This record gives sequence, C-alpha cells and structure tokens, in this order.
Amino acid sequence: MGKILIVDDSVVDRLILKQYLANTAHEVIEVGEPEEALAKISDIHPDVVLLDIVMPRMNGFEICRRLKRDEKLSRIPVVMVSAKRAKSDIFWAKKQGAEDYLTKPITPETLLQTIEKWIKGRQNIQHDG
Repeated sequence: MGKILIVDDSVVDRLILKQYLANTAHEVIEVGEPEEALAKISDIHPDVVLLDIVMPRMNGFEICRRLKRDEKLSRIPVVMVSAKRAKSDIFWAKKQGAEDYLTKPITPETLLQTIEKWIKGRQNIQHDG
C-alpha cells in the first residue's frame, strides 16, 4: 500500500488513472495545477508521483527537475505519464530525474506493475538505510 500523487491538468486523464487505482489499497491524491504539485509533494511525501508532461505554465519536466533538486524530496520516484512518445521526450524525462516513463493510453496492469515496482524499491531503500 502506498500514497500515489497524480499530477495532470486533464480532468479526464486524472479520472482514468484514479479509476485504475480504485480497487487497490493505495491512497490516491490528485492535483490539476502544476504550481500546486510541488507544495503537495512537500506536504504529503507520496510514495510515487504520476506526472504528466504537457501542462500550462509549468511542464512536468520542470516539476521533476525541481523535485529532484530538493534534498528532502529527491528520493520520491517520479513516473512520467504522457502522450508524448518520441525517444527524445523519454530521454529528456530521464535526464530530469524521472525514474520511469509510461505513454498514454496505458493499461491498468501496466500502471499497477510500475507503481508496485517503485513502491517496493522505495521500501527496500527505507529499510536498508
């Protein structure tokens, strides 16, 4: 069980991700405004952040970059969830610090597998160190 933060300006995309996680033990929090994302991450320290790239005023790359520069938040896994499929977008996301990248549309199975992988990885780090 983990705390999952969905950051996407699209109400529909947030709803889809939330529905995929509805029958799990995860606590799901959603944010629609990029500016609110960093404050929410600081406040709740989620186990995984599902982050869209294309958003107004501040894109997901910038949010990820700021998150990874913050010593207290840098270990929170970021999974980019985007319709952008170019290799350059995936490369750039990883360069900003994203741990993983999923392209829309995604399946519930892929989403759950990815979340579980990063939650387990984070739990192992917390137990080891």
